[in-house]
Amino acid sequence: EKTSENNYDLYVSELTNTIYRNEYNLITLNNYMSSTKNTYKDNIQILILIVQTLLIFQKYDFAHLNLHPNNIYINIKNNHQIYLGPPKLVKNDTNDSIYLWYSSPEEIFIENDNSNFNDIWSLGCIICELFFINFPLFQVYSPNEKILKIFDILGFPSFKEVEYMNKYQYDSLYKRSANHSKDNNLL
Repeated sequence: EKTSENNYDLYVSELTNTIYRNEYNLITLNNYMSSTKNTYKDNIQILILIVQTLLIFQKYDFAHLNLHPNNIYINIKNNHQIYLGPPKLVKNDTNDSIYLWYSSPEEIFIENDNSNFNDIWSLGCIICELFFINFPLFQVYSPNEKILKIFDILGFPSFKEVEYMNKYQYDSLYKRSANHSKDNNLL
C-alpha cells in the first residue's frame, strides 16, 4: 500500500512539474472545448485517447474518480497525447461543484463506491459536453440538486429501480424528489 502511495505521489509530482513547465504546450480539455478551432474529427481523436487511458486504469482495477474537463490535459503540439490529472484516492467533498458535475450518483451517495463505473459516468458527461451542448450537463451545487437534475434529464426511475436504490439508502432522497415533482406537477 505504501508503494501505491509513493507511485501516486511521484505521478502527481511529475504531472505538476510537466504542467508547470508547460514544455508540451498543455491545455485543459475545458480550454480546448472553448476553442473554435476544434473539429468533430479532433473531438473524436481526443475521446479515443481518453477512453484508451481509462482502459489502462481499468486493466489495473483502478478508478480515476476525478475525471472532468479541467483535469484532462491535451498536448496542443501533438494531439496524440493526453494526460489525466491526479486521480482521487479518497472520496471528494460533495461541496466541490466540479466534483458534483461529473460524478455518478453512486459516487456521491454510496460510501466507498470507488468502482470504474464512476469513471464511465464522468466520461458520458464529458462526451455530452464535447459533442452536443458545450457546457456541463449536470451543473449543480448540492447532491440533492444532482439527483433531481438526473431525474429531470433521464426521467424518474421505475418502481423496480427504486427498490434497487432503496437497497442503497436512496429512499429518503427519492421521496424528497417525488414530493418536489408533485409540488411542481411533474408526476
